Amino acid sequence: MKRPAIDVCGVSKVFESDTGRVEALRDVNLQVPQGVFVCVVGPSGCGKTSLMRIVGDLEAPTSGTVRVNGKLPGEARKAREIGVVFQSPALLGWRTVEENVRLPGQVLNDSHVAARAREMVRTVGVVGLEQVGWYAVTSVHRQGADVPSRRLADG
Repeated sequence: MKRPAIDVCGVSKVFESDTGRVEALRDVNLQVPQGVFVCVVGPSGCGKTSLMRIVGDLEAPTSGTVRVNGKLPGEARKAREIGVVFQSPALLGWRTVEENVRLPGQVLNDSHVAARAREMVRTVGVVGLEQVGWYAVTSVHRQGADVPSRRLADG
């Protein structure tokens, strides 16, 4: 049997603050097989984002373990096996759409980023908007510009 793409075992997450304690996740178990598309659905505040942030190595669990392709989330992220697309576009206002798409490659010093950026711009349907500032495009196009920049960062 193949190892799962995502393996969450007994994960809990508690947030503590001056105003009290919030238990976002309690003893969550989830296995996602390789090649399977999964949606995490639930009411606001049920822990969906906390779980995704833990799997994506943006947050540590309070207890339990997570493996992505058999690795800890941080190892999978460093190996560029996972990436994150945020709920709201994470674009820089002083850069054009194309400059935002190219940014991860520039940060990572990726010599192939220019061709890959153009390809990604075509894939998500923002062709013709490359030289426009992100503030001048619709929210759908902003998200479209954000997706390839995250994908380029992931390799």
